[in-house]
Amino acid sequence: IRLGQPAITALTDDNARARAASAIYPSVRDEVLSMHRWNEAVARVALAVNATAPSWGFANAYDLPADFIRFAHSEDMDTDYRIEGNQILTDRSDMNIIYIRRITDINLMSPGLQDAISKRLSAEIAIPLTGSDAKQDRMWRLFVLAMTDAQFADSQQAPIEQIAGGTWLNSRSGSTPVYRSISSTAI
Repeated sequence: IRLGQPAITALTDDNARARAASAIYPSVRDEVLSMHRWNEAVARVALAVNATAPSWGFANAYDLPADFIRFAHSEDMDTDYRIEGNQILTDRSDMNIIYIRRITDINLMSPGLQDAISKRLSAEIAIPLTGSDAKQDRMWRLFVLAMTDAQFADSQQAPIEQIAGGTWLNSRSGSTPVYRSISSTAI
C-alpha cells in the first residue's frame, strides 16, 4: 500500500507483489532483528558442548541454537571465544550466552518492530514493483525513522542492564570495576 500498489493479503498470494515480498521477507526480517537487541528477540541459553572438539585453537565447541541470528554476550565477559559457522569455539567447559533469536511469528513482535520490518520490506521491493528510485528512497527514509522510534520504544521496556567491564577494561580504568550499558543501541 505504501508503494501505491494494491494490498497483499498473504505472502502466498499469486501475484507479483506477493511473490516479491515473499522472496525477500525472511532475509529482511532477520536483518532487522539483527540490527537491535529487541526485547522480544533476546534469548538465554546454556549451550551443550559438542562431542567433537575443534582440531586446534580452542578446547571446546558449542553448537548455536537453530534460531540464532546474532550473539549478544556470554555470561562471562572475559571469555575468549570465536564464532565459526554454527558453533562457538572456546576453552570454557560451560557456555551460557544471550543471543538474538529468529522470530517467525509476527504476532510475537512489537508493533514498532512489525512497522520497521514492513518499511524495510517496502524499500527492498520498491524498484521491482514500481520502477521508482524516488519511492525506494522515501521507503528507506521511512524505515530509518521507524527503526529509531521502535528502538527507542523497545529500550523503554526494561531497565538498563549493567555488565562488569572485564579485566581488560578494568585495567584501563585503574582496576576499578567499570560498567557499561547494554541498552538498545549498545549491542
